[in-house]
Amino acid sequence: MNIIKKRKIKILLKEPRNNECFECPNKYPEYISLNNGIFLCQECVKNHFNLPRNISYIIKNNLNNISFKDIQYLSCGGNRKLLKFINDEFPNLKNFPPIYFYHTKAMDYYRKYLEYLIEGRIKPIKPDQNKGYELMPNNFLENNNIFGNNKNLN
Repeated sequence: MNIIKKRKIKILLKEPRNNECFECPNKYPEYISLNNGIFLCQECVKNHFNLPRNISYIIKNNLNNISFKDIQYLSCGGNRKLLKFINDEFPNLKNFPPIYFYHTKAMDYYRKYLEYLIEGRIKPIKPDQNKGYELMPNNFLENNNIFGNNKNLN
């Protein structure tokens, strides 16, 4: 089993952009945000540890932590695919700081779309351009008063 997982991870890491952090140019990311399907470095993942698990579910990138379902998330996602989604559908997301970026309706759609592909959930409806940049209602954000009264950063 570990041999198969090891081969799959090697293949995934050879895909363009997966061998570097999604958020910065650091090479050889050590962490994975599973529900976003991306690879992250040790520096950038620090912010993800403060996010709710439904926004960014983090695991260490090693064979002991990764299941075959996790590999499916990375196969359907990956750094390059998320970047393509952003560039093609919601290019202004590139200007959002990570703490805001992952709380947008566009990213909520992307996570739900990965769930649809992997777990057979109901296919989500993609938000239109303006709605995609809106922030999701979220107790985490309100409790930490990160945004004040600003609910849309576009």
